[in-house]
Amino acid sequence: MKRTSLVKTVLLMLTCLSLLLCAQAADYGTGYTITFGSYPQSAVTDSACIAALDAQGGDWVSFGYDSHAKKAYTDFMQYKDVVYEGEKYRAVRFSSHGKDGAQDSPNQVDWFRYEPVQWRVLDATDPENALVLSVYILDSQAFRDTYYVDGKECYTDSTKTFYANNYAASDIRTWLNGEFYETIFSAAEQKRVKVSTLENKAHPDYSRFDAEPVSDKVFLLSYAEAVCEDYGFCGPDENFHETVARQVRGSDYAKALGLADDNGSSFGYNSDWWLRSGGIASNRVCYVNKIGNIYNNYPFGTFERVDDPWTGVRAALRMDLTVCDADTHAAHSWTLTGTQEPECLHEGRKTYLCGGCGAVLNEPIPALGHDFVNDVCTRGDAYRMATKTDDAGTTQTDAAETTAETTEVAASEQTEITTEATAETPASITSEPTAQAASEPTAATSATRAQDRAPASAGSPTVILLAALLLAAVIAVAVILLRRKH
Repeated sequence: MKRTSLVKTVLLMLTCLSLLLCAQAADYGTGYTITFGSYPQSAVTDSACIAALDAQGGDWVSFGYDSHAKKAYTDFMQYKDVVYEGEKYRAVRFSSHGKDGAQDSPNQVDWFRYEPVQWRVLDATDPENALVLSVYILDSQAFRDTYYVDGKECYTDSTKTFYANNYAASDIRTWLNGEFYETIFSAAEQKRVKVSTLENKAHPDYSRFDAEPVSDKVFLLSYAEAVCEDYGFCGPDENFHETVARQVRGSDYAKALGLADDNGSSFGYNSDWWLRSGGIASNRVCYVNKIGNIYNNYPFGTFERVDDPWTGVRAALRMDLTVCDADTHAAHSWTLTGTQEPECLHEGRKTYLCGGCGAVLNEPIPALGHDFVNDVCTRGDAYRMATKTDDAGTTQTDAAETTAETTEVAASEQTEITTEATAETPASITSEPTAQAASEPTAATSATRAQDRAPASAGSPTVILLAALLLAAVIAVAVILLRRKH
């Protein structure tokens, strides 16, 4: 009996050790990114590859769009998907008019490569039902293709049942949960996507456009979600400032479909993206503009007309982060593949690869913050800023003491990015906004929050210590029981 008890005790302790390691390795936090699904993103630029793709067969399929001029150009915009040398590609051509009513090169065929889609974790309180948002703008769509005007109000149609800005009756909602969902996820991946019940409320200042909740698998963020500090965004009180956390670039594919980026660097090549909340008028919807603002009190505010086709789509959904396969419930098997060290103003990251499904996980490492000694940062960063404090206690920059490196780096801070491309990063987007800006938490605050939320991976000092203590306890119990036996 004593030997049996000893075996049972040891097995129980080892099981606890195993569960501890698995639980810690499966933890996730706000700001992590993970790859899931595949969508056309980067343009194919190699002439030999383009020639080979052009030679492939396949039938052209109509996108089924109306032009911005509200004229139904039959099959004016088409696509076809082909697989070439094991890779999937999408071709796009316009026969006469683009979605904005103009096309510079009619019948020109452009090719785009399907690539893993990156998702930013916004809420992993329950990792089996985590809220994620696409890191980049993946497509360009009108919120609603057409609408019916009756006096000062706009409706979805002549029945006047729904306002034109009602997300429940929007074309973009239908597209997200239909064509987009079927394109981006395989049948196995779709099983990991959860159904979400969503509030369908307008901007708080225009509550007359509030509507009934909806239940969807893929959706747009609401105004409330886009100003949620727990998700890594600045709150509504800070919304008049630029916020890097909401600034985003679009893929080559999205731009080909009409996404506007101003074709210049004044806004860092960022683009606008839709929210689902109604805006100032019945044909206006909230959206995030190029500098990250949602609302600025100018006439019409930053509200987009529902039929504008050049606003980007940044999809959101809830998914199970913990498994590779929803049928077998096989857990991810993460292996650390690289580390990018943080700098004063820029986050670092640890990159993990799942040996089971090939997914890539990026764990953010908080920015260090400046370490000033005699008014100069001594961390060895490329960015060094001399500061001084005036009589009012205000920190100022002394241009005479600022190094020459400041100008070069500060110019890039408006849209500063992490330039290290990883396997999951579309070639068309070699940059990603940092999570740090004037309107965002300081480096110290970021570090504090990260300590609260960051997972301890299986190889972290915390987990190793816990594992060692548990193993020591197992050995101690075994020794005690053996002594009692003798």
